[in-house]
Amino acid sequence: MKRSASLAATRYIALGLLLQASSVVWAGQPSSKSPAAVLHVVTDRADAMYKCGEEAAFRVSLTRDGKPIQGASGQATLTLDGGKRLGSFKLSLADGPFICEGTLKEPGVLQCAVVCKVGEQTYRAYAAAAFEPLRIKATAVMPDDFDAFWEAGRKELADIPLDVRLTPLPDYSNPRQDSFKISFANVDHTRIYGFLSVPKKRPAPYPAYVTVSSAGLGKPRAPSGGYAAQGILTLSMGVHDHDLLLPREEYAKLGQGRLKGYYRQGAPDRERYYFRRAILGIDRAVTWLAQRPDYDGKHMVYYGSSQGGGFGLILAGLNPHITAMAGNVPALCDHGGYLVGRSPGWPRLALTFDPPERAACLKMSAYFDAVNFARRIRCPVLLSVGLIDRTCSPSSVYAAFNEIQTPKRIIHGPLTGHGTPPDFGPYLNRWRSGQLGRAPVIPPAHGEPTKE
Repeated sequence: MKRSASLAATRYIALGLLLQASSVVWAGQPSSKSPAAVLHVVTDRADAMYKCGEEAAFRVSLTRDGKPIQGASGQATLTLDGGKRLGSFKLSLADGPFICEGTLKEPGVLQCAVVCKVGEQTYRAYAAAAFEPLRIKATAVMPDDFDAFWEAGRKELADIPLDVRLTPLPDYSNPRQDSFKISFANVDHTRIYGFLSVPKKRPAPYPAYVTVSSAGLGKPRAPSGGYAAQGILTLSMGVHDHDLLLPREEYAKLGQGRLKGYYRQGAPDRERYYFRRAILGIDRAVTWLAQRPDYDGKHMVYYGSSQGGGFGLILAGLNPHITAMAGNVPALCDHGGYLVGRSPGWPRLALTFDPPERAACLKMSAYFDAVNFARRIRCPVLLSVGLIDRTCSPSSVYAAFNEIQTPKRIIHGPLTGHGTPPDFGPYLNRWRSGQLGRAPVIPPAHGEPTKE
């Protein structure tokens, strides 16, 4: 069955039915008697990329052992990248695939959520189509005192003694590296914690590699025999005010206690917001690393995913010691996306508050929006985006990427949710090695033209 749809134009879009990516969901446990059912959604283009005004189609099927499931029916719901609901279609899949068509007239990402039910069993899958995403405009507004706000915070922290504390970690050390727990004094009578690994048996100075943890309460990547063993100073930072090697049960207590919903704590007061102290503390740690006599002063590469990806955009815009930055599906982007019907990136900060607090929170969020830091970046940037990511929405990632004025590249995963696009990892490894001075440099790099 083939069906087209055309919904009324809004200020931002004119919609037909639209798909972006292709997703497959297996439902049930396969066995010799009952093979798994498969809900399959696929676009008519492998890359799920379209020009505005072009028609896109997606194909929905629910099968078992390659045959349509009798009595299968469901619904496809369209949203503007997980935000504004745009319409829905009833699906009848008993006789074969259901095909929908549509278009967007302005840049954006349309998401299609498919739900099918057979008896008591429910199946879900997602798909989407991106229309000229490199022209998606950010909603984040740059505050007039943005730079002054962060300079004041850095000055406040500079007046506090550094009080760096290094604790050897024999279990994470070996003949090629020494590893330590590390912490620094921070604002608001707190500390910021991480791990440091220092190369052994290789002559200094060394390039440096920095990362910040993804969202959650646990530790960042523990020091291992990776980069430091290759002769690279490695700093892995968390965002919280607690030791990073606590017993597992202590993390559970923190999650139900003082760190529950940490990403919204202190809002809408910009001086008390949780990420203010985290950003300032990690910025201080990066500056400390850059001042070490065993750092080569030329190569300081940052990488992080999700929350860590958002922190990469923030730190690259705030701290000039970062010489190259990579982020996988970065969070903390375009907090005001809901104003134009889109889903903001994690943690959808303003949407966690009810009006009238929402307006105050949105105003505050501009000081912490990775989009505004992206506007300050002066180094090469490599990003990834998942077109069916329902945590860090693709439109929020593109909104930040499009504001970067330095050499840059974004790698998209048509079938990728909140994970790593298949093409991103291999490219990242080659790019990162080049930026660390350990391999030939590949784009994006200083001196290269700005491009996707």
